[in-house]
Amino acid sequence: MSAPRIPMTDKQAAAWRERIESGAKLVKRYTENWKAQQAAYVGKPLPSEPTEDFVAVNKDMPRVKQKASQLFYQVPQVHLKPKMPAYGGVVPTMQAVVNHKLAVEMHVERMVDEVLTDVIAISGIGVSKIGYEVTTNDVDSPTVDEETASLLLSQGQAVPTEKVPVPVHESYFWKRISPAKVLLPPEFVGTNFDEAPWLGFTYRKPYEQAKRDYGIDEGEATTRDEKVVSDETATQDERTQKEVECTEIWYKPYLFDFKEKNPIKQRRLVFVEGKETPVVHEDSPYQRFDETGRFMVGMKKYPIRVLTLTTVPDEAIPPSDTQITRPLVTELQMSRSQMIKQRKRALPMRWFNTSILDQETAEKIERGEWQDMIPTPSPGDQAIGEVARANYPRETFEFQRVIENDLMEAWALGSNQMGSDSPGEVSATESGIIQQNTNVRLDYERNKVLRWFLEGAELLGDLIQLFADDEDYVEVVGPDQSKQMVAWDRTTVAGEFVYEAKTNSQLRLDVAQERMDARNAYQLLANEPYANRQKLVEWVAQTHDIDPSQFVVQPPPKQPDAPNVSFRFSGDDLNPLNPSFPIVLEVLAAGGFQLPPEVVNQAKLQASMMMATGGMPNMPTNPPQAPPDTEHGGPAEQAEPLSKKQMGDGDYR
Repeated sequence: MSAPRIPMTDKQAAAWRERIESGAKLVKRYTENWKAQQAAYVGKPLPSEPTEDFVAVNKDMPRVKQKASQLFYQVPQVHLKPKMPAYGGVVPTMQAVVNHKLAVEMHVERMVDEVLTDVIAISGIGVSKIGYEVTTNDVDSPTVDEETASLLLSQGQAVPTEKVPVPVHESYFWKRISPAKVLLPPEFVGTNFDEAPWLGFTYRKPYEQAKRDYGIDEGEATTRDEKVVSDETATQDERTQKEVECTEIWYKPYLFDFKEKNPIKQRRLVFVEGKETPVVHEDSPYQRFDETGRFMVGMKKYPIRVLTLTTVPDEAIPPSDTQITRPLVTELQMSRSQMIKQRKRALPMRWFNTSILDQETAEKIERGEWQDMIPTPSPGDQAIGEVARANYPRETFEFQRVIENDLMEAWALGSNQMGSDSPGEVSATESGIIQQNTNVRLDYERNKVLRWFLEGAELLGDLIQLFADDEDYVEVVGPDQSKQMVAWDRTTVAGEFVYEAKTNSQLRLDVAQERMDARNAYQLLANEPYANRQKLVEWVAQTHDIDPSQFVVQPPPKQPDAPNVSFRFSGDDLNPLNPSFPIVLEVLAAGGFQLPPEVVNQAKLQASMMMATGGMPNMPTNPPQAPPDTEHGGPAEQAEPLSKKQMGDGDYR
């Protein structure tokens, strides 16, 4: 994976060492404060034993853990969209590969938890590095083809060979870097660290590994690594491995070398303490360019990823949430300490009149034996009494309440969000407004975290397209939700994609709320002609922990509606001599009215005989019309209004 070494003059190396020293001085200005934030976070706010009573109120850890879990609860599902139609067929496989690497192989949730703790509780910035590493073993490989090798062996000659590196282990990684070890250019300000001219960090590497990777000679191991936030990191004498201190820099060569013109191109630089010149100076192994210098494939951004949640104009390193609220917590600790002092000074005390009580009675009072009898020669209120105690002022409790409210406002985490009861009565409307405003603040920071995560996922995809030479298999979910194992390598997942995430997939969804949302969506969309009812049913089943494949069945095909036709027949229609008589019989039969065949045949026979004798069947005559009724019938009954909705959609009669 190593690229050809790029030569560097002593003057250039000295300039880079000066830049590294300046970056280290910049971060060192913050490290003392970061140590104080970490001590307060773990409940150690005092550097030494206090000379008077002091109460350490840990308001940091519960808020940090609550906020971190609300920003990122689990690894989100990454969704890909092709930038070109030609890459559409690659999306399912590439999407499955990226999600599998992030959640199963790399377990990035651990790194995210560490980085968020840095951002919220300690330093205000979280630093990580994403990359690919491979371990090779040199083996002898023939320099001639198989046919020539066979011929040489048959002649008793040795086959010429050369050492060829063969990969024995490879892995993709995304690891946290301690903020105290990061190196930033002092002149850089802003929050888009991909615009910085260079980024770097220091690290320690086991001596044997550094010797193998960098060619370190004997006697070049360094002593203790001072660039850590915690003072409890093991010293060099306590370590079991001999280590060397290294500095890794990634920079944009077009800003330092006038021959380079592509702003996307990056270079990697590694210094080892004790050597004046770099042990590594190469073009980024995570990028590929063509002969003209045009970018082809790989990372377009730094492998060093920096996350911030707070923006301070003209500052690259913002304060953490705990640092912003530290004065409030200090005030609260002062208030609690004063309460302890007050309680100690206000312990119950008794007085007694020595002119009335003798020595034996006084000793009984001093011993304070339980239910002891104390004789007095005069009324007790004249012989014994309680020393008046100073009452604790009410404004102190009000002072604490104000501080608590200020903390809630600064963190946007009230009692309800912290999982405790709110003091006083709050209506459902007020509670909803508070939660809505809290969500606005959290959603703003969630989007920052999710964007940072998706940028890292995209860089991982770039590495996969560069280094995944060996064929592997991944489980891919098809459009019909069926799962199958698909073979892939870097050639089958090549393409350009837009990286997105399923909405709120990085958050914890309440099970009851998720089930209610599914049921509400089904009620709203089940009768929608453009909605897929089967998918809605599967969604509802999944939210209730029911396997859709065992629960959902295909509905039977819809039968055509029976014709809704009404007929009205008179006696003339049942006359066998009537031309429509056969049709009337068929209609009656279709309606379930079956006339006995012998009756029909007899009617037809009589009709034929009457026609033969010239007679006519008895035809019904219209009854005489009754004279019109001229008497007034009274007012008509008022009808109920007819609701069109009650008649059904579109059925207005």
